[in-house]
Order: sequence, then structure tokens, then C-alpha cells
Amino acid sequence: MTDSNMTILIVDDISDNRELLNLLLEGKYPLQEVCSGRQCLDRTAEGGIDLILLDVDMPEMDGYEVCEKLKANPATALIPIIFVSALTSAEARLRGYEAGGDEYLTKPVLEEDLLERIENTLREKVENITLSERATDLQTQANDAMGTALEAMTMGSELGIIIRFMQDTDSCSNYQDLATAFFSTLQQFGLNSCMMVRSRDGIKYFGCPLESLESKVLQDFRHANKIFDFGSRTIVDNAHLIFLVKNMPLDDPDKYGRMRDHLVVIANITDQRVRGLEIELELTEQREKALEGLINSCERGLTLVENKITGHEEATRRVMQTMISDLEARLFSLGLEEDQEKALMKLADKAGQELELLGDFQTEIHDSLEGIINGLYKLAG
Repeated sequence: MTDSNMTILIVDDISDNRELLNLLLEGKYPLQEVCSGRQCLDRTAEGGIDLILLDVDMPEMDGYEVCEKLKANPATALIPIIFVSALTSAEARLRGYEAGGDEYLTKPVLEEDLLERIENTLREKVENITLSERATDLQTQANDAMGTALEAMTMGSELGIIIRFMQDTDSCSNYQDLATAFFSTLQQFGLNSCMMVRSRDGIKYFGCPLESLESKVLQDFRHANKIFDFGSRTIVDNAHLIFLVKNMPLDDPDKYGRMRDHLVVIANITDQRVRGLEIELELTEQREKALEGLINSCERGLTLVENKITGHEEATRRVMQTMISDLEARLFSLGLEEDQEKALMKLADKAGQELELLGDFQTEIHDSLEGIINGLYKLAG
């Protein structure tokens, strides 16, 4: 949960809209409101504002211009901005994001969506501030300790991170594992990101909710196989994935350039692993299909063998039974001695008993073939 004492500024030229937002957020956060873009700039300059709910369509100065001015001012650049607008087109959303907005909600606003976006945006603000402070501390220590020499060591360290990422991707057996390794690597550079993977079974988002502004921007981006910068944000697009970095180090041009180069390399590594996963999935499906065909063939073969054995056994039994019956009927007409009759009957009984053993032989064959089929099922998983 974020700090419920964080102050939210509502900016809208229509009083009914401000009143509705006040009603939805009353008692949850401290609220302030203004009715124009100019008043918004004046109020934020005074400090104490943690998040802005900003309308787009306002007279004199629209929300996009207000957002750009706030982001251009170091004193207000870190204040998160959520656009609340009646404009619903993809172009309007993308323009809001390019202006520096963190989220984009369309009117009428649902309370659940509004609270979720505010909570996520404020949490991300806290995380970015923490990352920025850590990065600033590390940079200060580096400058004080070794200067240019440490810069070279930093480059080596950064290359080591990329090499470890390349090694880690080899053990990633699914998209979630790959995304986890990807985000972990970028966090080591102090970068916050989200990613969209174009997989063979559809689009997958990582690091951003499905209906978030980030996911809409990634989905609507149309600069294939390019790197695109707008402010502190950078989008990298490859064949199988596209990702957005939200906090590029604008205050450090050297680091910015290095990070931009690193992102291209990381994108290529990730893209190749996504392609590798696609191939592995295809091979797995082919293997499963081949095993399924083999199992079906074995089952048909087992049925055929059982039918033939059963037919042969029944035919043999009928012949033997007919022979025994004929033998019994003719014994009395042959004029044999009693001991001769008993010997013949004993031979007939023995043949009948051996015939019964054929049933056990059939069962053994069935069990053996069934064991082979069950083994194939286990191999197929």
C-alpha cells in the first residue's frame, strides 16, 4: 500500500468533473483542486503535490501542454500525472504518454480503475525515487573515488551484467523466466521497464497490466526494429518483442548513451531467446504429435493381434472339440481293449489341456503390448 497522506491535485475546468473525482477519492487521499492549466502550474510550484489528475480538453492551455511544462521543470518533473479525459482514441493516449503522462483514464471514470491506477502510479513513484537515489549515491561515490578510471571499471561491470544475462537466458524455459531475467538485468542498471512479447500463441505483457497505458503504447507502437526516445522514456522494438524503459538517466549524458547502447544489445539477446523458445515449443508439439501417432498405431496393432489370436484360438478349440467328440463316438465301434480306449482318451484330454494354455499365452501377449503402450504414454507426459 502507498502512503494515504500523499496529496492529489485535481485539474479540470468543469466543476461537475472535479466534484465527481472528489466524491470518488474523499477520505482516501488529501485532495486539492484547480480549474485551469495555469492554476495547476502555479499550485505545483508551491510544492506538496504528490500526484495530478489532469484533464486534457481545457481552454487557454490544454492538458498536454500543462504536462510538458511540468515535466520540463526539474522542480515538478517527478510528479506523476494521470490524464482523465473524454478523448478515447489511440492517438490521444499516445500523445498523452509522449507529453510525459504516467497513465490515461477515459471518462466516465470507474472508482475501482481510478483507485488502482493511483495506487500503482504512486507506488512506482516511490520505487523510482528510491532507484534514483541509489543511482545518485553510487555515481557520487564513483566520482569522488576514482573519476575516469572508475568509469572504465563501470563499463566493464556493465558488460559483465550483459554477459551474465546472456548466460541466464540459456536456462530460461518459458516466457515468464525470460521476463524475470530481463527485468532483473535492467534493474541492475537502475532502469524500470515493461515488455510485450509477440509469441506464437498471442501477445503477452510483462511488467504492466493488460489495460494500462504502457500496454496500450506498446501495442500501438509502429516503428518496427527501431529504438525511439521521448524524454526519459525509451522504446526498443525487435521482431518478437518490444519494451519500454521509463526512467532513462537524462541528467547524465554519458550514462544515457551507454544505457541506450546496452538496451540494443539486451533487446537482441532477448529477441533471440524468444525465437529459441518458439522453436522449442514447435519441436515439443511435433514430438508429442509423433508419439500420439505411434501410440495410436500400437493400439490398433494390439487390437489386431488380439483379434487374430482370439480367432485362431477359437478355431483350434472347435477343431479339437470336434475331434474329441468324434473320437469318443467311434471308440465303441472300433472294438478296442479297455486299456487302449483309456490311452486314447488320455491323449485327447492332454490335447484339451494344452489348448486351454493358449488362453494364458494370449493374456501374456496382451499384457506385454499394453506395457509398451503405457511406457509410450509416460514418455509423452
